[in-house]
Amino acid sequence: MRPIIDKTWGNFYLSFNPNIDFVFTGNEKGAGLAPQIKSVYTINKVYGLGFEYYGSLGTFKKIFPFGQQEHLLGPAIDLYFHPKWEINAGFLFGLTDNSNQRVFKLLLGKRVGKG
Repeated sequence: MRPIIDKTWGNFYLSFNPNIDFVFTGNEKGAGLAPQIKSVYTINKVYGLGFEYYGSLGTFKKIFPFGQQEHLLGPAIDLYFHPKWEINAGFLFGLTDNSNQRVFKLLLGKRVGKG
């Protein structure tokens, strides 16, 4: 489940996703918390520059010690070339030994519904 709590102030956008992960097999089986935070400043309604954070804290039965959690942070860019389409790219750096140390992400998004 990925609920999104977000707010826009002029050109500045901030979102918090208190994601709930479900692991069905293995030692870490169960539901856990994997929060995400995004902040973006949009320029000319075409480019957005910001930072993104991704974490994985463990299961609800056992929140891991900080060093065993995953925490990633890095710069990101959003491109809005069409009102219904968005491209998001980022380069994230692991903040703990248990994190992936470098992640390049690229997302293509399409708005659905009215508007």
